[in-house]
Parts: sequence; structure tokens; C-alpha cells
Amino acid sequence: MERKLMAATLIVAGLSAHTPAHAKKDYFAQLTPQQLFEQVCSSCHNLELPKSQRLDRANWEWVVDDMIDYGLMGVPKEHLDRLIDYLTETYGPTSK
Repeated sequence: MERKLMAATLIVAGLSAHTPAHAKKDYFAQLTPQQLFEQVCSSCHNLELPKSQRLDRANWEWVVDDMIDYGLMGVPKEHLDRLIDYLTETYGPTSK
């Protein structure tokens, strides 16, 4: 199951399991935070779920860590931080 989720994440991102790490890093670097959110999160579920959460940063960090446990791999750490920033700013408790 975990392999399938990893493969889905990489395929959605336009990468393969054999893509060198630096190429993955470059790919994710060119994405806006919104594109990163849309591509990474939609590889496993409907985007309405995260949009409805309204979590603070600590809880978004927990959610992303939990998603890593379910197979969200292949995204470099610094881009996961950008994803968490985006989720907090856009879908946090005080966002519109």
C-alpha cells in the first residue's frame, strides 16, 4: 500500500521513482505554494478536505507528518515546510 501511495505522489508530480533527488528538488522549487498543495495533497484525496480544516501551524505539521506515514514521500523537506506555510496561511484558523 505504501509503495502505491509513493508512486501516486511521484506520478502526480510528474516524476518517476528513478528521478534523481536534485531533479525532484528542482521540480518542486518551480511550483508555487498553491501548485505544491494541489499536486501533493490531491494525489491521495479530494482538496476539499484540507480546505475545510482551519488548523493552526502545529496541527498542519502533525497532518503533514501523518501523511508522510501514509506514503507522502519524495517531497524534499524544505518544500514540505513551504506546504505547511501555505496551509497555515490559507487554511488556518484566522484565514478567510
